[in-house]
Amino acid sequence: MEIMALVPARSGSKGLKNKNILNIGDKSLVHRSISLAEQVLDRSRVLLSTDYNFDTFSYFLDFSQYRKRSHSLSSDNASIIDVCLDSYNYLSKKLDLNFTDLILIQPTSPFVSSHQLLEAIKLYKDKKLNSLASVSPAIQHPYEIIRGSNDKWSPLLDWKGHKNRQDLYSDFCYINGCFYIKNIEELIETNSIINNNTYMYKMRSKYVLDIDDLEDYKQIDINRLVEKNNREK
Repeated sequence: MEIMALVPARSGSKGLKNKNILNIGDKSLVHRSISLAEQVLDRSRVLLSTDYNFDTFSYFLDFSQYRKRSHSLSSDNASIIDVCLDSYNYLSKKLDLNFTDLILIQPTSPFVSSHQLLEAIKLYKDKKLNSLASVSPAIQHPYEIIRGSNDKWSPLLDWKGHKNRQDLYSDFCYINGCFYIKNIEELIETNSIINNNTYMYKMRSKYVLDIDDLEDYKQIDINRLVEKNNREK
């Protein structure tokens, strides 16, 4: 098994401009994702795919791999699957390695620990998986989710009146987008990262934050990050 890691960082963000290069503490989101990947793989196998110029990242990418993304792979309509395959083809040729599996790490989810990622990789190998995705416990129960608002709404699930929260089955999760591990051959064949056979790796929700807009960014608690880093030392 030959594994590579991909950190995608497109500059064009609608919700929060240049969000991938915003700082948390003394490191940008991209820097944190690269550092995470380099804790579980040799840094020669870690690739940053971006349309930013190299100078944006040169202060920490002295050895890591860098792929300047084409315009077609940087547009709003670009597929992350196409980015994965482009990155795989590029790094395979550059290192002359036949990579079999790819770890996709999202910069906008900065509170993933190396312990969690290593555990997920071990599960992926031990269970001989072809697909794994990180998930977190759902905050809202499906019975509490509605479509619409005001007097024009309907429940997501059919229900008969109010149910006590204590009576509701609570083992619901959502795909949090922190990271994915995928067999490249299957990715090429199915053109999909997730399928019915994907193993869902459950994370504790306290480590999950998907930064999409300014409101999300303002929610970052630096003390929480410091506390987490101290526990891992």
